[in-house]
Amino acid sequence: MKDKAILAVLVIILCIFSYAISPFMFCLHPYSGVWKYSLSVEHPVHEEITVDVLKNDVRIERDIHGIPHIYAEDDLDLFFALGYVHAQDRLFQMDLQRRLPSGRLAELVGEAAYESDTFYRTLGMHRICQQTYDELSPWSREILDSYCEGINFFIETTELLPLEYTLLEAEPEEWTPLDSIVFGKMMAWELSGNFYDLEMQKLEEALGVTGVEELFPSERPQEIPIIPGLSSACDQILLWGTKTDSNFFPVTVGSNNWAVAPQKSMSGQAMLCNDPHLTTTLPSLWYLVHLISPSFGVTGVTFPGAPPVIIGRNEYIAWGLTNTGADVIDFYVETLSEDSTSYLFQGKWQDITTIEETIFIKGEEERTLSVMETHHGPILERDGAHFAVQWTGLDVTLEFEGLLLINKATTYEEYLTGLRLFSVPAQNFVYADVEGTIAIRSTGKIPIRKTGTGRIPVDGASGAYEWTGYIPFEELPHALNPPQGYLASANQIPVAHDYPFYLGFIWADRYRAERINTLLREKGTLTTEDMMAIQSDVYDIPASIVVPIILQVVEPASDCERTALEYLKTWNLYDERTQVAPTIFHTFLDHLKETMFHDEYEKAGIADSPYPQMETVEAMLTSCPPSSFFDDVMTTEIETREDIISTSFSETVSELEELFGSDVSTWLYGRKHVYRLEHLMGSVISALNYPEFGYDGSEYTIDVAGGWTTVHGPSWRQVIDFQQNYCIYPGGQVSNPFSIHYTDFVESWKESEYIPWILEGYGIESVLILRRG
Repeated sequence: MKDKAILAVLVIILCIFSYAISPFMFCLHPYSGVWKYSLSVEHPVHEEITVDVLKNDVRIERDIHGIPHIYAEDDLDLFFALGYVHAQDRLFQMDLQRRLPSGRLAELVGEAAYESDTFYRTLGMHRICQQTYDELSPWSREILDSYCEGINFFIETTELLPLEYTLLEAEPEEWTPLDSIVFGKMMAWELSGNFYDLEMQKLEEALGVTGVEELFPSERPQEIPIIPGLSSACDQILLWGTKTDSNFFPVTVGSNNWAVAPQKSMSGQAMLCNDPHLTTTLPSLWYLVHLISPSFGVTGVTFPGAPPVIIGRNEYIAWGLTNTGADVIDFYVETLSEDSTSYLFQGKWQDITTIEETIFIKGEEERTLSVMETHHGPILERDGAHFAVQWTGLDVTLEFEGLLLINKATTYEEYLTGLRLFSVPAQNFVYADVEGTIAIRSTGKIPIRKTGTGRIPVDGASGAYEWTGYIPFEELPHALNPPQGYLASANQIPVAHDYPFYLGFIWADRYRAERINTLLREKGTLTTEDMMAIQSDVYDIPASIVVPIILQVVEPASDCERTALEYLKTWNLYDERTQVAPTIFHTFLDHLKETMFHDEYEKAGIADSPYPQMETVEAMLTSCPPSSFFDDVMTTEIETREDIISTSFSETVSELEELFGSDVSTWLYGRKHVYRLEHLMGSVISALNYPEFGYDGSEYTIDVAGGWTTVHGPSWRQVIDFQQNYCIYPGGQVSNPFSIHYTDFVESWKESEYIPWILEGYGIESVLILRRG
């Protein structure tokens, strides 16, 4: 409690000094200011509330971790209660998550969100939500309605709204089913890759097909840009897209999942593990629940704002997800008439649909935005170019219903019934059940194109690049009960290159998948402890390949360089925060990539474009003849691989000496490689953030943590064998920063520790009874 009192004082101080005194003076009010949040923190030990719309009483038991176990005699009552507890613990987060994709964030935070709002209003996810709601089956629509009623009951009856509303001087609006649906669409957009096509257009215009083939190799044929001269427009749309980036919405960097058959399991049960890699914030994207009613007996993580359990298990089955990486977005360059009322398609002028969107801005006059649409999709316009966006998520899709069916499935066949409704984003679902079945299946609407792959923007007028359908569900990549006794995915290419359909072109490097498969294959039988160890494994495969090359090439020019080489020579190749060698190695990789590629990118005018993946760098380092990218095109000399490696190593040691001094033993990885957990408003009030901490792992390890100050990683870890089950995520159940459940999982998570996932006999912290009125 002392720590929470200190936090209250810090919040007051930072409210005063974040934007000078005046904007936050109201926070000091003794009754309506932030003090009230430190005085009313935890849920009452026992509370009863009368609810007229319930059919029966509902019992909500929160355990010692703040996890609600909801017991209901009616399915609709169950989801009413879930909506209520979501709002109790995460309302402001939910509000942001519906406003951002609806293009309504400026109503809450003002002009700063206007560009973001114009982007999402143009994209138009919100415009398909009503039709999506109408096409849900009656039973799933009733569940969604009841869930929303629970949220609104909290909004209407609570005496204490979340702290953030006080800071913004705002109040929440009524929650509608469309708010839940648009949030699901937003998650799908973030996980669909979105702007790769525009980046590839820039690269091909600048470096040519041959250069891009070397940097971003694919077994699929590379296209020559059909419409050259789009780089400036691509740049501007990419810049517009960055206006939508914020801590309000997590984005993916990858995920791991795997299932182990009973013959490889020490317990004799099938086992399943999953750790989706997303941007981690406070509060977390995830909210852990246990739901019990006549039709449901399911536990796992939900998205606050939506009723289904996204990843989890019930009495019979367990499932987890990774991103497939399928290419489900295409950009069509449209030819418009002079007055922009029509567009050309197959030699005929077609009418453009124009939609007027009104954007409200806090403290400003409302503004009107005209959005144009063709049959391909909404038009993003910049620098005189008009890109129509075709994305599977702009159609009616029924993921909510599919997940609800999975939540209550008792067999593999029932599970597949739900999976068939999961259209966007494309995901790799891994599965295990109590009968010992294990399976993996890619799912989602993946387009079949008339011509080409959609890797770069195409001519919308020709009709040559239309989508002709979607890969049939039965022909999507899948496997069931393989002889090897396990299945795994880590965002790698899902199938061999002889697969008859085009899936995409951007896949994760093989390293995580290779390491997972190695660890699963090498051990005869596996325990839950083994599964946890695999999830936290930080062995660095690229280091095993590159470090010997460094040691062979580099001749040390100083004592410091000699000592640094010695650390690399004796390194066990694990990216641990207590070691020195990972600091040297990953700093070296930064300098190596910069030295190899910056000159070509700078000369081509694309200095801000992404560098190739590590697998490409590895191939260049180990290939013969050597890549032309080792030569610095800005000099008259011809640099070699050895020159670039030596230069990069010298620059590495110089940088680390400047940062940490000449005592190499102090160059600990955890001093440079840190993890940051930011509150949704942490950029304004830093006291709401969790203190940065040194962290293991890298972009290439199973326990992923890319970059030097990383904000993304394993957002949820689950280990399931239907007897002993464990889980953890970085954060806590409650968004109130004064609560003990605001960050109570973080210390365990950062040490790769878990909490027992207990569904019976758990310690009860509080009980809430929702009484039928």
